[in-house]
Amino acid sequence: MALADCKNRYDSGYYTYNLSLLYEQIRNVNVALFYSRSTEKLRADLGNVDVLSVLRQELLNKDLKYEREQQRTISASLKVKNISLIAGIIVAFLMAVLYFLYQKRERDIARRKRQEAFTGLLLQKEEDERRRLATDLHDGINHDLLSLKNNLLQGHTVTALDVDEVMVSIREVSRNLYPVMFETVGLKASVQALCERVTATGFFTSCSLDYKPILTKYEELQLYRIIQEALNNVSKHADAIAAKITITTTEQVVTLEIKDNGKGFDMAKVLASGNSFGLQSIQQRAAAIEAILTIKSIHTGTIILLSKTVKP
Repeated sequence: MALADCKNRYDSGYYTYNLSLLYEQIRNVNVALFYSRSTEKLRADLGNVDVLSVLRQELLNKDLKYEREQQRTISASLKVKNISLIAGIIVAFLMAVLYFLYQKRERDIARRKRQEAFTGLLLQKEEDERRRLATDLHDGINHDLLSLKNNLLQGHTVTALDVDEVMVSIREVSRNLYPVMFETVGLKASVQALCERVTATGFFTSCSLDYKPILTKYEELQLYRIIQEALNNVSKHADAIAAKITITTTEQVVTLEIKDNGKGFDMAKVLASGNSFGLQSIQQRAAAIEAILTIKSIHTGTIILLSKTVKP
């Protein structure tokens, strides 16, 4: 605006100057004098204006206006980018949540299928155990007692050794059902006796037992059953020469390690096979006492590691 005002003043001065010359030529002195004075006044006003300052201010205003426009453009662009970034983050988060939920659903389905398979196997094992018990009682103990009876009826001598053999058979059946001395001697002695019995069958089993009785009897029994099941699996399937049972106890944690030098196995494949009662039994018993169970198996052997923390 200031620059335009300067230009208008300059144009007006030029116009009044020419008019004063024109009227001077036609000898109209008064009018010529009027325009001459007007010209001098406009020139004086124009001279009082700092044209450079006006130009600088005009350019500064233009620069400021341009910068404001640029800032508005950049702000709008950044706003669009921020919205896109936030939208991308939200989409990625939702995708991650959906993937997590999908994986959890798949794990739950697999876990439910394993649980159903385990329940079916458990029922089948229970029936098999009943059948085995009936066979042991009928073909074993019942047969031995019948032989003793016939010997007595025929007047033959029945020795204490004959009676001991029957008692051994009864104890073996009873021990398979429940370790009757467990309540009395506790976990450590029961595991030691188990290792000795397994070793006596020809499969060398060593024990390193540093156990202090900080678990409940129920928890101790589940630990014993896990060891029993693991040794049974090793002797049947691992082609191992030896196994070692290690129990350590700290102030609040009991750690069990069962290690063998067998051929190992593919845990996922075994679980998916539907014929994994022993492995699932170990997992279920560990879960029942809220213990952390880790099974590592390679071609040189298997390590079952269980950690049970005792709540204060």
